[in-house]
Amino acid sequence: MVWTWFDFAKVDMLSIFFLLAALYSLMRDDKRGAALAGALLTLSFFTKQSVGPLVALIFVYQLFTRRQQAFIFIAVFGLLSGAWTLLLNAQSMDCIFFIQ
Repeated sequence: MVWTWFDFAKVDMLSIFFLLAALYSLMRDDKRGAALAGALLTLSFFTKQSVGPLVALIFVYQLFTRRQQAFIFIAVFGLLSGAWTLLLNAQSMDCIFFIQ
């Protein structure tokens, strides 16, 4: 038995939580599970960007096993990631669309 654990407020643990929740939701064989996994992996990616290669590997696996869910998964991930990136850029006034 291990008597040590990470603090609850660590971003590493939060990213792993989102990643595992996404993998759990991918076990469902429907479109909702794929959409939820895309949203959870977006949260995991913006918590810790080192999850990026894992997202690519999960997409490739889904592409070979469940093609329709893979496209839903990557579409939700891409839309949420793009929207969140634009929002963060607009907030920091580094957005290319910002006119002074």
